[in-house]
Amino acid sequence: MKAIDRTERSNQHEREFENWVKSKNVNVLQDSAETGLKVGDIVTFTNDYGVVFKGMKVLGFCEPDNGRCVYISSDCYWFPERPESLKKEL
Repeated sequence: MKAIDRTERSNQHEREFENWVKSKNVNVLQDSAETGLKVGDIVTFTNDYGVVFKGMKVLGFCEPDNGRCVYISSDCYWFPERPESLKKEL
C-alpha cells in the first residue's frame, strides 16, 4: 500500500470538495467576515474530543448551521466546521 503524505491527501480532499460542490450544486461562499478566515488559509482544526489536525486548508464557507460554516480539506470536506475549532497557522 502506497503511503500518502498530508499535502497530497489535502489536495485530494480539495478536488473531492470541488467535485461535490459541482455535482450537488452546493452554494459555497468565498468569504466570511465573521470568521476572520478566507479561502486558501491554512488552519489547525481541533475536534470536539481535543484531537488536533494541522495543515487543513479553508475551502469555502456556508450560511451558519448550528455554528458550523467553514469547509476545510479534511476527510469530511462536506461537513462544515465551527470557526472556534479552527486556528489560522502562520
